Amino acid sequence: MSASYNRADRRPCVREARWEIVRAKKGNSIRTVLAAIACLLGLALASGPDTLWVTRVDLSADESGNGIASSGNVLAVAGHVRTGSSSDLLAVRMDQNGDTVWTRRYDAGGDEYAMSACLDAGSNILVAGYGQSGARPAGRLGRRDFSPPWSRPAGEQQVYAIAAKYDSMGEPRWLKTSTGNQAFGIVADSVGNCYLSGGHSVSDTAYDLWLAKLDSFGDTIWTRTFDFAPLEIGRRLALDGSGNVVACAQVGNLDNFDCLTLKLTPGGDTLWARRYDRGAHDNGWGIAVDKDGNVITAGSTMQDTLSDVVVLKYDSSGTLLWDRVYDFNPDDEAFGADCDSAGDIYVAGFTGSGYAYDCLLVKLDPAGDKVWTAIYGGPGDDGAIDVACDGNGDPVITGYVANPTSDSLDLLVAKYNAFTGVADSPQAGRNTASPRGSITAARYVVLSIPCSGRYDVRLCDLSGRTRQQVYRGHLNKGAHRFSLAGQPAGIYFVRVAASDGTVSSHGLVVVK
Repeated sequence: MSASYNRADRRPCVREARWEIVRAKKGNSIRTVLAAIACLLGLALASGPDTLWVTRVDLSADESGNGIASSGNVLAVAGHVRTGSSSDLLAVRMDQNGDTVWTRRYDAGGDEYAMSACLDAGSNILVAGYGQSGARPAGRLGRRDFSPPWSRPAGEQQVYAIAAKYDSMGEPRWLKTSTGNQAFGIVADSVGNCYLSGGHSVSDTAYDLWLAKLDSFGDTIWTRTFDFAPLEIGRRLALDGSGNVVACAQVGNLDNFDCLTLKLTPGGDTLWARRYDRGAHDNGWGIAVDKDGNVITAGSTMQDTLSDVVVLKYDSSGTLLWDRVYDFNPDDEAFGADCDSAGDIYVAGFTGSGYAYDCLLVKLDPAGDKVWTAIYGGPGDDGAIDVACDGNGDPVITGYVANPTSDSLDLLVAKYNAFTGVADSPQAGRNTASPRGSITAARYVVLSIPCSGRYDVRLCDLSGRTRQQVYRGHLNKGAHRFSLAGQPAGIYFVRVAASDGTVSSHGLVVVK
């Protein structure tokens, strides 16, 4: 891969970066002090979150992260990797810093996809998805590629559900398949059982909602099918504080789909089911339960050929508390949802138009009002497909992004700070090359990159030892903010390495 240089002066693109920590004086709010500092330094208060880190997984093929779960220091990612004419199921374990611990692939000879991930009490990673022995969809992965078999050409109906369990070292404990079914959701309870959600193929023109419960060895405890309409398929799952299962689904016919949300007991008995219809195609994909037992369903509502994000909130008894529609660009869709310990809601999906889509992450307060929006992507077709909150409440998304150096897609995992800080105001001049630091109560460094390329950014102490892996991967031209929270006061270096091995180190002082 070629080095990234400013062609005007042939010097490396990254030069100097500095940052400081400022604490508000007693009696003054941090936000007030920040506003004054921002005014003096030409900075602007941010409307979006800090990027804590971004990781791309590139296995020299098309890769996508389709589901994510977080517990302790573990991130579990479910996805797939497409090489040539077939796809393999992909399971990935990462730590909370975005470093990959292991990856595992499963290939049964056809196309295999992992669509959701969860972690059990023993930090085992479970993934659920499906395989198909018929012809795969034409072209590579796209935002419409997560559709049930009925929307694909004839000959693509030979599907089977897949559920797999890997221990903390990545060793497979079991892998189960179920012919005629398709799995999109998985969640584990406190004793190691897991629940699956998807669809059961009745005929070439009929699908029923399918749910199953497996024990810790992968053996089936029960299965349930539901026939609400000619076509139904379950998406993601969650558990409430009593161990009840909540699920969302797409139900209807080819002319009009509705969003279905339902709750079941651990024994598989239906507590309630609610159907949501705005008069067009409505689809529920992501689901979460907040601290009060309320159920959040996120998806999309389509008019003509364009969609908006829709989010529903039900109480624990199934009463609809509110429904909100969000329009960010001509076309928006939501695929994942999660809640933090305060009851705030995070929704992940796509935003854009035509063939240029970006990853979308939205934070909502418990009333459904938008707190902030984060958009990540480049000139290609990118998308976020799921979101999970870590122990600090920081959201982590997974999906895919276009690889700028090859005609392929990389699996994306990115973590954001749940709170906003200070952002750079626009810089003067087209080719400003010097990165700037930010003075903020939230610790981060801002690097302004005049030309795109791959970079390794680390925070090092005076002995050269790495204190924090700040970022590793591709950076587009422009300003990028990275959190350095948790570092004590002192003198450090920001070490920036380009893809050709060129290294630049820049002094940095942390002041408390």
